[in-house]
Amino acid sequence: MKVFRFLLLAVVLGAVSFVGGIFLMDLVMGSVVGRGDVVSVPSVEELPEEEANLRLEESGLYLAVDRIEYSALIDSGVVLRQRPAAGERVKRGRRIGVILSGGAERIAVPETTGERVRQARIALAERGLRVGDVVTVPHETVEEHRVIATDPVAGTETMKGSPVNLLVSIGPEPSRFLAPDLTGMPLPEVRRTLRLFGLSLANVAYEEESGERGGTVIAQTPPPGVRLDRDRRIELTVASP
Repeated sequence: MKVFRFLLLAVVLGAVSFVGGIFLMDLVMGSVVGRGDVVSVPSVEELPEEEANLRLEESGLYLAVDRIEYSALIDSGVVLRQRPAAGERVKRGRRIGVILSGGAERIAVPETTGERVRQARIALAERGLRVGDVVTVPHETVEEHRVIATDPVAGTETMKGSPVNLLVSIGPEPSRFLAPDLTGMPLPEVRRTLRLFGLSLANVAYEEESGERGGTVIAQTPPPGVRLDRDRRIELTVASP
């Protein structure tokens, strides 16, 4: 009887040990398998998209582009940010969202030829551009304070925030002449000469002058040889008749 009880106890203990071993093995294996399904997210920021994708695939992860943002500092196609962040633990096979750089935003220069400078400034500002150098030159057909041309030209793509130089008209260039020498000429001849140059008299003063023939020019302002515009008026001093 005692022998039978001993054998029964041994069988029970063996069964319990077997079941316990299986349970322990399952627990250990489950733990191992569970840890194997979780990986640490590698850092892929500042990497080109292709290189970032390869690095994630090495960890059993995959890259997913969430969106593209313009950046004047980071080249196009480089990862700006990632989520989840580097170092976080995630399940193998998860997709890691990234934001890629689109590089510097490119803006087409608007057409401002013929516009006034103020209007050109507004048009450029609305596109995210700014006025650079403003160079003024005479122009026969473009009105004063209006844009003749831009650099870069209209339609050219340039980086956002870049300057656009303006060539601006100051109107037709005034005709310029060397003041003729009118001294010694009689007043009627002076008038004919000035008409040929498109000039006119501002004032004629008479002065007593011994030795000079009456009615002839004895002085002029501006003096002979001075450069003057077409609309400049000449002042004369004429010997009294």
